[in-house]
Amino acid sequence: MKSLRILIFFIIFPISSFCQEEYKNIEDMARKNSSYRIIETKYMMNERDFSKTDSILYEFNSDYKISGIKDLKVISSPKITKIFKYNSEKMLIGGDENEKLTFKLSYDDNGLLKTKKYYDKSGKIVNTVRYQYGKNKKLKSIRSSINNYQIENLYLNDLLVKSVITNNSRNKTEIEFNYDSYKNLIAEKSFRSLKDSKNNKRYFDYKIEYKYNPFNLISEKYYYLTENVFEKIIYTYDENQSLIRWEKLNSQDKAVFVTTYDY
Repeated sequence: MKSLRILIFFIIFPISSFCQEEYKNIEDMARKNSSYRIIETKYMMNERDFSKTDSILYEFNSDYKISGIKDLKVISSPKITKIFKYNSEKMLIGGDENEKLTFKLSYDDNGLLKTKKYYDKSGKIVNTVRYQYGKNKKLKSIRSSINNYQIENLYLNDLLVKSVITNNSRNKTEIEFNYDSYKNLIAEKSFRSLKDSKNNKRYFDYKIEYKYNPFNLISEKYYYLTENVFEKIIYTYDENQSLIRWEKLNSQDKAVFVTTYDY
């Protein structure tokens, strides 16, 4: 359950980057390749061989901002189509899924993301996430209306060095970040503790280590739940240093999941 909790956590809130735009990485890939469409294909190991599990088409506008996502799977019930909307200043303001509103964004006077509201299929708001900023426009906190979920960030020399995550439970999570001389994130460690702990005793939760290639692009990512590697991700780039593949390896160093990108 611990590994599942970690994976869900990073899908919902990518702590390492705190990107305001969920699709920033895929947009950067499109811009780098001057491509208005990228196909992402996922494969999973089944007994002896890999089988395709998903295929997604990302489409981009003339500014390489994501404009739509289409489910290309042959069998899907229902197929998912997402459309993204921008204002006159080319800022993302909302999105639809299968012609139903799913989220709306608002910004402050500095053009920084202020709120994100999520909607269910009936058009009812189910969650509101609020963002606050501090010195040098650094993201200071994220607060969700669900379970009083919140993240508080601490910075040193404009680098995120610690995030404290709390909700309605008695526990809190602290994630610490370390960087190399190039300001690349090289490690993050997570610890759990009780909010009202008198001695502030912490318990190790997980650790992630990052390695980079000579072009300063991430090449390997290692996940630890103990002193041993729990799983590893290997990134592969083409001659233009564009990401074309990443694969997940288990603790036995066997590939169990692969994602490829076609430009």
